[in-house]
Amino acid sequence: MKEENHSITVLIVEDEMIPAAYLKSIIEASEVFCVIDMVSSAQEALEAVKREKPDIVFMDIMLKGAKSGAELALQLHYLHREILIIFMTAYSTEEMVAYAVESNAFAYLLKPYRAKEINATLRLAQARFGRSSSVGDPEVVMLADGFYYRTDTHGLYKEGKAVALTSNESALIRLLCENRNLVLEKEVIRRHMSMSDVSLRSLIYRIRKQTNHDLIQSVKRLGYKIATA
Repeated sequence: MKEENHSITVLIVEDEMIPAAYLKSIIEASEVFCVIDMVSSAQEALEAVKREKPDIVFMDIMLKGAKSGAELALQLHYLHREILIIFMTAYSTEEMVAYAVESNAFAYLLKPYRAKEINATLRLAQARFGRSSSVGDPEVVMLADGFYYRTDTHGLYKEGKAVALTSNESALIRLLCENRNLVLEKEVIRRHMSMSDVSLRSLIYRIRKQTNHDLIQSVKRLGYKIATA
């Protein structure tokens, strides 16, 4: 069991870099987990496991190369039984399930990756290592296109890096994230932000330009809503 002040270390084995980066951003949105490396082949994975001794391996079953992720998972299971293996695949077949069972996989995720499913799996893994969240732990709000919002810093992040925002931009993102299940009327936002309709539209334009056009959704004749993952 991990000591309370240690991060749970994660190795990502995925031969597609965009999905790997997206997965990393979700995992590292929580301070409990730390991605120690991302590799794309079985050989690199074996070297990383020997070097870093990760707690969890997110394993793409269909790796390119001489050895598949399923075969690598079996090898890791027999050599390092303490490691939690989480299978990732775009294909759910009887053969893949059999590999997962034989390698004693902790969980099984289907592609394309979904933030809610990944977070649920991480919470289960966290419980396995005895790392329960305290009441004061920050909440992480997963947003569209890999962005996320942290309630402790009131900051917007992507791939572990803070997005540079002005005070007004940060205030609007905070307001929308704190009311993420609602469509906020323009008048409500304008009163909260103490600005004109023109200034509000300009503010939203700047945020969209710096992040993603779909991060703040316009709901016709109603107002605005933050796009969650």
